[in-house]
Order: sequence, then structure tokens, then C-alpha cells
Amino acid sequence: MVPEAVTAAQRRLYKASVPEGWRIVHLADIFEQVVDTGHKADLPVLSVTVDGQIIRRSLLDRKFGRVVQRDKYLRVKPGDIAYNTMRMWQGASGLVKEEGYISPAYTVCRPREGECPEFWATYFQYEPMIRAFRDHSQGFAKDRYRLYFPYFGTIAALRPPASEQQGIVAALSPIDETIEKTETVIEQLHVTKQATMQELLARGLPGRHNNFKKTEIGTVPQAWKVKLLGEVCKLAAGGTPSRSEPRFWNGSIPWVKTGEVNFKEICKTEECISEAGLKRSAAKLLPVGTVLLAMYGQGKTRGRVAILGVEAAVNQACLGFLNHGSLYNKFLFHVLSWSYDRLRRIGNEGSQKNLSATLVAGVPIPIPDLDEQREISYILDTLTSRISIEMTALSALINLRSTLINALLSGEVRVKSEGAS
Repeated sequence: MVPEAVTAAQRRLYKASVPEGWRIVHLADIFEQVVDTGHKADLPVLSVTVDGQIIRRSLLDRKFGRVVQRDKYLRVKPGDIAYNTMRMWQGASGLVKEEGYISPAYTVCRPREGECPEFWATYFQYEPMIRAFRDHSQGFAKDRYRLYFPYFGTIAALRPPASEQQGIVAALSPIDETIEKTETVIEQLHVTKQATMQELLARGLPGRHNNFKKTEIGTVPQAWKVKLLGEVCKLAAGGTPSRSEPRFWNGSIPWVKTGEVNFKEICKTEECISEAGLKRSAAKLLPVGTVLLAMYGQGKTRGRVAILGVEAAVNQACLGFLNHGSLYNKFLFHVLSWSYDRLRRIGNEGSQKNLSATLVAGVPIPIPDLDEQREISYILDTLTSRISIEMTALSALINLRSTLINALLSGEVRVKSEGAS
């Protein structure tokens, strides 16, 4: 559907349910594009994240090798809304809160006088608008979609009076603050857990050890052993039942995919295979408590670990560790989680950037006695549980916010406003 037809369809939809006092507008009525270049002031370089934030690029978890030519970047001001031209169909837009520079690959929109920037930044995260952004983007495939300002400007939207825009922002403000505080708590807990892992897995329980030794993995307590994973575990991987055989699938045996290996216990999987699928393929059935390692995967998936809370089957993309008795499974899970960066580095040695059983078997790990392994695991499990509780609370808050946004931006729930504009 071409943008003009999409916009016409939007307008027909809106006319059927325009809240009293609201108007149907095009985004070009609300915004002007800003292309402000040629500056060299010492201001921070900003980036738009897919989840709708604009943050300093220096805070992102990746390295940038090239020097930014600030005079070629777009200068932005607080109140501007910037969006990723190639990712707006995913909701990659955000409100600028500090003056800075942003890549010319982004589009910068400045609300006209009288508009509430915070309202429109929220409106751009509204699911019907994200669908409109996708429908107006140009390109033949998602990876090539582009939303240029002339097409952006033709999108129809419902505009509340300015005072009601501010009222909607105020109504969402308490939950936004609670979400922000919860995210801060989670971030702090992760920092605490990482520091605790570093201390416990390198130096042992506090006050337990006085003598230490240097090893290939660093300094560890004298009483600990350091052994290769291949010496203390049997490494098990499997195969995939044929997708062309329906009888191999939709069974009762949980089937783990690499995307589900994400530093947690796996108790339920998206897919299941049948007994026939297990018997007629190289799929490997692994017992409860088995630690898994994702050997393949895009992005940051490779190197992630999980522990099975149910008996489950895996293919060649997941490696299971069946230990010989000198390891407590939860301790192995924490050690491999702690070794995530090291595991990813050894994967980079291969041409395919994947891990293999041979590479993993040669990874050395620290091995305390079983009692200390259990005590260390208990401490780390407690921190993991606290993070999980906060993550559950955050998920509930985000769902509540989404429900409120749907009600407020559709006009189903109205906030008090003084006059109209």
C-alpha cells in the first residue's frame, strides 16, 4: 500500500473514533525537519536506541574506532525528537534531553511552538503509530526499510489539545519514574553480582583462604584445582530432527534453541519434539541440571549459558556439560557465566566465529571443593533471585504502562485539561 493510501486509511479509521476536542493532523503539521550542521562546539555525541532512548554514544556497550567529524553531524537541542531512519519501523526514536550531535543517518524533528515534545515522543512508541511508520517506510525488505521525512510528514495522527498532551505526560510520569528507579536497582544488582562473582570465583569465600597461587586463569586459592572443562565434564551436543517430518515435532519433549540460552534456568521451551524425532535424529536428550552453552548465534547469543530445569533435547548449536562428579552444576553455571567474555574470544579464533566442543574442552576453570562450590553458588543464586524479582516487577510495570498508553492515546481514558489549543 502506497503512503497516500495508507494515510487515507488512517484518516478513515480516525474519523470513526476521534475523541471530542481532538483533531486529525499530519505529522508535517506538527514537526519540521532540522538539518543543523557545520558546528564544532565540544558537545556529546548521541545515539538512538531501538527501545526509544537517546543516550550518549560513549555509554553504549560497543567500541567506536573512528573520530567523529562534528561539523558533519546534526546538532540537536532538548525537545527535539530524533529517529533512526533505517529503524523507525521498529520504534527507534527518542526525545533529546541534552544539546549534542547526532549522526546524519538519523532524522531530527522539531515540534512546532505549542506542542509538548514529551507527548509526541510517547506517541511515537504507540503501536498504531509504529505500524504506520512501517507502512510508510520505503524499501523491499525490512533490513532496507527507510522512513524519510517527506513520508514521515504524510502520516496521520490524532492530536489532543496542548493542555491535554501535558496532562497525558503527567499521568504517565509516576509510572515512568517507577520504571526508571526499578531499572536503576536492576543495574546496581547486576554490578553487585559481577563484583561478587569476581571475588568469589577468583579468591573464594571471604576469610576462607590465606594462601594463593598463580595459574593460567589468574591468582586462585592454593587449595583449589584448575582443570580443563574436557577433563571434568563430558561434552554433549546433538542434531536437529527433520523439519519436513511433522511427526518429529509438536511432541512432549522440550526442545532448546540457542535464543533460549540466556543466563537462566530453562523450565519451558517454545518448541517440543516427539519420541520419534528424538529416536530418528541425532538430537541429544539431557537430564535436569545440565548446564548448556550456546555455541552458535548472532549478536551476543554465542557464549551464553543456561541450566536445565527440565529434561530437554538439544541440537549441535548447544553444548551440554555432563560433569564427572567433581563439579556442582550450579557452580559450573556461574563459572561459565563469569567466563562469558573469555568464551566469546576463543570463538573468534575460528573463521565462522562459532565455538566448538574442541575449543570449549580446552578452557581451564577453577575447582574448589564441593562444599565451597555449594556455598558460593548459594550466594550467587540469592543475588540472581533478587534480580529476577526486580525483572518481574519491571515487566509488570512496562505492561501497565503499555495499557495506560493505549487507553490515553486512543482517547478511551481522558485526562483533565484546561481549555483547548
